[in-house]
Amino acid sequence: MEKVVLSIMLLGLTGLGFSQENNEEITAVELAAVTVSAPNSDYLANVQDQDTPEVVQQLQNRAALLDVTALLEYDKREKETFETVFKATNGSLIAFYARNGQIVSSMENFKDVVLPLTIRKKVFEVNSGWKISRNKYLSTYQDDRLIKKLYKIHLVQGAHTKTLIINLIEEE
Repeated sequence: MEKVVLSIMLLGLTGLGFSQENNEEITAVELAAVTVSAPNSDYLANVQDQDTPEVVQQLQNRAALLDVTALLEYDKREKETFETVFKATNGSLIAFYARNGQIVSSMENFKDVVLPLTIRKKVFEVNSGWKISRNKYLSTYQDDRLIKKLYKIHLVQGAHTKTLIINLIEEE
């Protein structure tokens, strides 16, 4: 019995020794390019850019990745669209999904978001001496395009106030 155990251990150690050999015949294998397409990637391509606040992007990503067809509440026979609300501490995103799970429209409403640096610079460049007191970010996506994306920025200087509206959608 002792010889059997000793033989098994010796055989195991011998195998270990051969596995540690330096093998110089290793060759690289190239894999074909793979394109991964996320659900609702067209939606994300339309609504996200460098001027989209981070908290908004997080909810947009959650909305794009949600598979509404897997939800218990989802019944494609009852409704043309399925509505889902995504909330953050400072706003919300309402997404409407088609029967196939694609986002057909969305509305976003957030307050006091971190403004993109380019927008902050422009606001302070044009409104020297003013301070931002609060802001709002509003966006609407419908029919495969972004139809509204704007910031409402409230400025104060002493007892004076004014509101700037920065529309980020180029007029056609």
